[in-house]
Amino acid sequence: MRYSPNDDPETHVRDALDEAATLTSDGAVRAFCQACRSGAEEGFSQAAARAALDSVWPMLSDVSVEDVWRRMEDDAKSRLSEPDVTRWAIAGALRAALERLRTQWTDERRLTDATLHRQRLAGLVAFRALQFAKTAKALRHEPPTHPPRFRAT
Repeated sequence: MRYSPNDDPETHVRDALDEAATLTSDGAVRAFCQACRSGAEEGFSQAAARAALDSVWPMLSDVSVEDVWRRMEDDAKSRLSEPDVTRWAIAGALRAALERLRTQWTDERRLTDATLHRQRLAGLVAFRALQFAKTAKALRHEPPTHPPRFRAT
């Protein structure tokens, strides 16, 4: 599974949230992920994302998406326990979704370079969350919900 700069960050965010919903029994997380899947505006908000994220990893919503990405990259090289891998899968998906909400995918012509950068980082965080979810499910001996997308390079 490889990330390409041409990948759609929003797709990675949605897929990561789908995986996160299967890894937890936390009501706030599941409700937020369901709201994202259904397109419900009231449940898919920054406040709901922060509440869900705080239930998994308090204060991570206040950490910049760049720092979250760096922490995920560092921890991906470590030998983490299944609960730690699961926590990163869920928290990464939620943090990517929160960044998505903060930058609001809008008309591409009106996006600044900084906004595009943050959206790409959200996609990278979601992509890494998908990798953590795959690992968590392997450690639990469960099949992934979303099979990896392979790219010919």
